[in-house]
Amino acid sequence: MIILTRRNGTRFGINPDLIERVDETPDTVVLLVTGSRYVVQETLDDVVLIMRQSRASVLTAADESGTAQPGARSSAGRVALRAVRGMGDCPMELAPSAGIIAVFGAVIASLVMEGASPTSIILIPPIILVFVGSIGAAVAGGFLSDVSAILKQTVKAFTTARPRSDEAVAELIALADIARREGLLALEEKARGAEDPFLREGLEMTVDGTDADEIYDVLAARIKTRRKADHLGIKFFADMGGYAPTIGIIGTVIGLIHVLSNLDSPEELGQLIAGAFVATLWGVMSANVMWLPLSSKLKRISEAEVAHLEMVLEGIMSIQAGTSPRVVEKRLRAVIAGDAPLQDAA
Repeated sequence: MIILTRRNGTRFGINPDLIERVDETPDTVVLLVTGSRYVVQETLDDVVLIMRQSRASVLTAADESGTAQPGARSSAGRVALRAVRGMGDCPMELAPSAGIIAVFGAVIASLVMEGASPTSIILIPPIILVFVGSIGAAVAGGFLSDVSAILKQTVKAFTTARPRSDEAVAELIALADIARREGLLALEEKARGAEDPFLREGLEMTVDGTDADEIYDVLAARIKTRRKADHLGIKFFADMGGYAPTIGIIGTVIGLIHVLSNLDSPEELGQLIAGAFVATLWGVMSANVMWLPLSSKLKRISEAEVAHLEMVLEGIMSIQAGTSPRVVEKRLRAVIAGDAPLQDAA
């Protein structure tokens, strides 16, 4: 219990675990999770100091009685000081590069086994037509301002691995433990130190005493916006996968026109016809080896990251509701278990 003073001078005790927030309006108003409110003589800083002293005395008593595990307190604090690094601190993802290299390797091996030279498909005109034409057609279907976002999405496809949800769960549990022991106001410092904007925004609104429905609406809107932004890159590469084969056929038609204009040179017809079909080869190969796989990869990344954000949102809402760390862990583990196939595929 903590002892506070009413405006009429009488003193009373409050269970600090029931305090939802403390406002200065300019009077100091203590709001409880039960809906009760008390106007007290102490300032906001005084109430916070009294709560911290109360928490410290409880922890000291627990340590002296031997019920506290050695190092558990400091360990939880260290964990909570770290931001959720689920999406920004991942190693380079090798799957796209490895897959593309493997397919091109198989194509080169097939050419060699057939007795052809790998350089026979390296013809600059059809390559320029297919790649530049596919990119141009995809850009034409959007806004010019989308190009910078597409470049970022391309880098993301090759560098982003699946989120580290296990680490995020451990950190959210530690934050829930601190909130449970010291109150939501104790998370203010952790919110300022959080590197992840999503987690920081959720903790700041929680500390400020924002209504749970408002917190959910704001963070859910952030997730929805993230999903829409990810869809831009997914659609762009899917469109390129559709345009590339057709543009390759255009290149083949152009080559055949050139062949028909050289019928008076029979000795060159074979080489010209082969060159004409190189455009079709690059159109089909680029679509099915590069553009469509990149679109699928970005879709997987988006699904995994959205699932990760939804898990963090669940953790923030549980912390705001004062849920025990053990229950928070069960909820978040259940979310991870439900998204396990998605995480493995990402």
